[in-house]
Amino acid sequence: MSLPDDIVKNFETLRMKRILFDHLAQEIIDYVAPHFDDVVFTRVPGWKKTQHIFDSTASYGWFVLSQFIQGSVLNQATKWFGLKSKNPDLNQNQNVATWYADATNRALGVMRSSAFYGCAGQSINSWIGFGNGPVLIEDVPQVREGLARIRYTSIPFGKYVMAEGVDGKIDCVIRTVKMTAINAKRMFDKEKGESTGNLGVSDRIERAAEKEPFLEFEFLHSIHPRDVYNANQKTKGKTARDMPVASCWVEKEKKRLVRESGYRRFPVAVARYDLLSGEVFGRGPAHLALPDARSLNRADEMELVQWEREIDRPLKIRRNTVIGGIVDARPAGRTTVTDINGIGDLFDHKTNWQADDLMRKRKEQAILRVFHVNEILNLLAREKPEMTAFEVNARLNLLQQILGPVFGRLESDFLSVIVEVTLENMAYAGLLLDPPDELKVTGEGYDIVYEGPLARAQRNTEITAIQQSIADVSGIAQFDQEAVQMVDFKKATRKLFEIRGTQDLVLSEREFEKKLEVLQQQQQAQQMMAAGAQTAESLGKVAPFVKLAREQTGATPPAAAA
Repeated sequence: MSLPDDIVKNFETLRMKRILFDHLAQEIIDYVAPHFDDVVFTRVPGWKKTQHIFDSTASYGWFVLSQFIQGSVLNQATKWFGLKSKNPDLNQNQNVATWYADATNRALGVMRSSAFYGCAGQSINSWIGFGNGPVLIEDVPQVREGLARIRYTSIPFGKYVMAEGVDGKIDCVIRTVKMTAINAKRMFDKEKGESTGNLGVSDRIERAAEKEPFLEFEFLHSIHPRDVYNANQKTKGKTARDMPVASCWVEKEKKRLVRESGYRRFPVAVARYDLLSGEVFGRGPAHLALPDARSLNRADEMELVQWEREIDRPLKIRRNTVIGGIVDARPAGRTTVTDINGIGDLFDHKTNWQADDLMRKRKEQAILRVFHVNEILNLLAREKPEMTAFEVNARLNLLQQILGPVFGRLESDFLSVIVEVTLENMAYAGLLLDPPDELKVTGEGYDIVYEGPLARAQRNTEITAIQQSIADVSGIAQFDQEAVQMVDFKKATRKLFEIRGTQDLVLSEREFEKKLEVLQQQQQAQQMMAAGAQTAESLGKVAPFVKLAREQTGATPPAAAA
């Protein structure tokens, strides 16, 4: 089989494994999130998509959780991540710290100048609803001025399939992209040069580009390890086709390879909310809220009918018989009867609105609990202006304990990949400064430190442990003074500032030593001045006694030196 045939076959195989998830996602779209693209079928653009929705509680819960995660983790107005060396000693080096700070600022600048935050927001929405939110990070060819250097693309659910590698992480993604004939011809034009990897589109698309330029065609974009289809190929990394991760575009209908290039590392960050054993696709909180959301929608639909009956009640008209034996219980319906009181119970039945309200509140609270709305609103609410920082941190810690495991997976599988791929692309594009000699010699890697409210809340337990340990030592010192010497308080201070994310306020070891030397010199000078003043004062007090003694003995003072 050829490479295009393999890609099309693998796409269909993986799509069949995803088909049950497609139906779940379509239900979520129909009852909770109508703004997402349909998965099972396709509607005409502009077609109404809210015909199944009568209650918006689930949509509101989705919105609150998604916006909270985006504001806490990916806030554009904050420095939401930082870099540091894996070697703690190097972090004390001023050159290393400065370089990492500069690289962080440059990466954040690239993200702000691109569509990253909008793209990441779409992926977070998909992650919370469908349980999966992939983002593709790519270099942008600089064919003209003003283009962003890096492109971030959110891939909607239903438009991709994926597979795990031996380590349990996603290492193969095949996405489907619809493209107009004219754009496809321009994108895959083989006249652009061999370096692009373009092989040209089929004759049909060539003809359509001239006669029907906006006719759409479907392409598959496969991103996979190079050895998946070429086990014997040795990757040297000199050209895009030699890179370890392949990027292959296939014209699906003709099974024609139209572009073959590659990436230096896997460029797709996939956020998965909750995974069941044996499944590749994650499940989000909207899966749990869906049954209650459907119940509320059905209840609302019935309530609207009964509400209309209460406003415009059915009428009874007396006649010899009920025509056709049909009772019209619709709002403003008319039923002809022989006895005006014969079917009175049917029309005089009263709805138990109290029981309806009770059940409604239960369902609404169940949905809001799934999306942690109450905890989020309690955190954001300012019930009293004098709320202390301790109370705010307590609420934040409670929310972190609930979302901690999920947030940990979001960091490792999604945020870390985005930052690492962005930095690597920037390095190859010459957007980073040369690293200092200390990093070149040691070759130490880096760690990513997240600085959002939830990330800091995760580290608050470590702060509490340090503070309690110091308090314990203070208590022990009452019985054993030497126990205090066992604690490195300087190291503890640096650790506290590091956890708080304010380590840039702490002096480096060298600066701290210089400051101590200056302070010691100042103290010594002050001590010498104090000693000199004390000596002078003592001599001043002794002088009268010396003079009196000389007068009594008749001695003369020594002559002054010429």
